[in-house]
Amino acid sequence: MIVKIKTELCISAAWVTDSDWSHGVSGHIYEIIEYFYLLSKKYSITILLGDSSMSETWFKKIIQDKYNFNQGEVENIITNTIFCNKPPRYVIGNKILFVDGCLVKMQTCGIRLFFDKIYSFKCSKYEQLVNLDAYDVIPLLDYRVYEDVCNDDVKSGINYIKKMLIDSYNSIICKDDSAMLYLTRNCRLLPVEQVMHILNKYMDNFNNYIIITDSDIYNNLPATILNPPVDNIFTKFGTYIYTPTTMRWDGSPRFPVECKLHEKKIILEGIDEAYLNHDKGLMYRLQDMQSLDNINLTQSDAILDII
Repeated sequence: MIVKIKTELCISAAWVTDSDWSHGVSGHIYEIIEYFYLLSKKYSITILLGDSSMSETWFKKIIQDKYNFNQGEVENIITNTIFCNKPPRYVIGNKILFVDGCLVKMQTCGIRLFFDKIYSFKCSKYEQLVNLDAYDVIPLLDYRVYEDVCNDDVKSGINYIKKMLIDSYNSIICKDDSAMLYLTRNCRLLPVEQVMHILNKYMDNFNNYIIITDSDIYNNLPATILNPPVDNIFTKFGTYIYTPTTMRWDGSPRFPVECKLHEKKIILEGIDEAYLNHDKGLMYRLQDMQSLDNINLTQSDAILDII
């Protein structure tokens, strides 16, 4: 199968090549929506999604739940989105921007790209973007996070800090005293014993625990289990217990930023100075979000000059 992108720019994310796993909702899905919204002011643009579980109905609900876009803006996003039910052999177009690490996955499973320019946000220090076979990739990455750990990408890349379309988020008025843990299979699963320890540690502080997960390993714990995507997720809890990731890496986390925006408390569980020295993505995000203006995606954002 060949996918031909006729617009000036394509934004892509969430490529899944394992039939037993679905990418589902993650921060990268919201990144693709938000950068489409901004870059569509400059380019004719297409979204390309590579997870067979994603549908037009699903995507539309995701958009309406989070953003205060008008009906025309929502329809513009949906109309310009291509949903791939199975991996194509070739993808052809002018310019493409990947907002997650799927470029490496696409190459591994044999998807070939033919674009004049390929840009990619860097979200992991464990994957190198430059010197991929047959591709001339321009990494967009926060130099503070990746210097000294990904020198080749830094040398070939453009210094850029990922932003969030904060001004377009729906207002949240519900305040709940539950505590939430986000424990999905996408790098965030923790052993059951460790999670039970966390629940016992804060037992006297909260009336209820919520665990958002796509796994069944926590089903017997004393918590409300919710499977993502969760409708109006920020109305469900008052405190977010941020837990370590499997690889101690969170390149540019969004959830803590939204918690601050919606006046939710954040507990950094198991996150000490040594952890932050390893996970510089989380460290610099926590610093930057002290003023949300630092990471607000606006009409004057540098991405409009970069691409």
